[in-house]
Amino acid sequence: MIFAKVRLLIHLSLCGPILAAAPGMAATMGMQEVLQYALLHAPSLTQSQEQLRIRGWQQDQAKAKFLPSLDVTTSQGLQKSVAPPWAARRDAFDPGAAPSANSPLFGTLGLSLSETFYDNGQSQAQLDISSADRDVAALTAQKTRDESLLSAMKSYYALSQAHILLETNKQQHELLDKQLRLLGTMYRQGLKTKREYLRLESEVRRAAVDVRAAAARVDGAEVDLRRAIGAPPADRSVMFSVVPAEVVLKNTLAFPSSVPGVERSYEARIAAFDAAAAAQRVELARRKNLPQLTISSGVNYQNPDYLGLHGRPQAQDLLAWNVTVGLNYNLWDDGSRRHDIDIAASQQLIQSEDTKDKLAALAADIETLMQSLSNLSDIWRLNLQLITLEQENLKNIEQDYREGKVVYLDLITGLTALLNAKVNFFSTYFAAQQALAQYHFYEGTIADAVARF
Repeated sequence: MIFAKVRLLIHLSLCGPILAAAPGMAATMGMQEVLQYALLHAPSLTQSQEQLRIRGWQQDQAKAKFLPSLDVTTSQGLQKSVAPPWAARRDAFDPGAAPSANSPLFGTLGLSLSETFYDNGQSQAQLDISSADRDVAALTAQKTRDESLLSAMKSYYALSQAHILLETNKQQHELLDKQLRLLGTMYRQGLKTKREYLRLESEVRRAAVDVRAAAARVDGAEVDLRRAIGAPPADRSVMFSVVPAEVVLKNTLAFPSSVPGVERSYEARIAAFDAAAAAQRVELARRKNLPQLTISSGVNYQNPDYLGLHGRPQAQDLLAWNVTVGLNYNLWDDGSRRHDIDIAASQQLIQSEDTKDKLAALAADIETLMQSLSNLSDIWRLNLQLITLEQENLKNIEQDYREGKVVYLDLITGLTALLNAKVNFFSTYFAAQQALAQYHFYEGTIADAVARF
């Protein structure tokens, strides 16, 4: 059932217009196209799907043990029986002996139908184990899909942030360069000192360095995003359309207050199936240590000459059936079967303790995330208000600067304050978006969140 749901969910997630950019083909991807591309090309998804396929085959094999087995055997060839020399010499004195007229050709046919009705419950235990393993593989495939979406979303937000900060640094550089040109004119006219001119020139050069560093971060973020979605990292034909700054400034974030339950997480659900499989492995080892009682039956058909080489083939038909009750009990094996039980029980205990540790770590991560979301909510609102204040403040400083009421350092301070306010706001915004994506992942609804883009 879980396997069918996974296949349906993945199929639905791939529906719609998909921009599967091939190498050498120019493509510009927004958020939706990025996520759809990741669902098609992320290497981890292929691995999880193959693992799920293997678990399905193993479950089919376990089910097949409850079904009859039909086997056919046939052989053809040459066969001749010849008396040894001493027998020939003895036959020479036996007037009743006659040479054999049998043909050396032979052909045999056998058909066997067998069924095991009871094997001490071992086949049922194997089926329960394979079913639990398949459910684990199905949940793991879902988790891998959501992890791929989460990684793609975080990388896309990181690239958008890098682009916006690059544009912000460029704007800062252009404003400072403009002020430098104005100050240079005033310096040549003797209205400003050389010291003032050199100080502003150093600020312009520093801003140029910041632009170069921001551009390098954009390139690195693009490589990270291509890698996250399964595109060739160096393939610049796959380009991205990022979130513009205007949209970020106008967008309103909604911060959730409900805490994702650990019991609904993939780790908890996978652990439940793992625990069921571990319990069945202990039971299987225990059953193997009990007296082995089996009930089986079979029907066999044989014909030693189905080709009719030595007469009518129908006359040689043989049909047999059997019902067998078998009992096997090991009297001594140096404790091998008992050790198998102890090993399975120890592995069950280790798995249980490992699950407790993972769920405790997950609960701590969720608590940290909720605290981070609460802080990001406050910081995001404060930074948004701060940008408005700094813009108004810079406007007043520019007016005073043109009127000669303040020096250029006040203007530079105002520009720097506005830049810092924008950088902090954009950084907070995308950190919040990444945290919200992580929240949806913990909640198990990241695939639903993707549908909203």
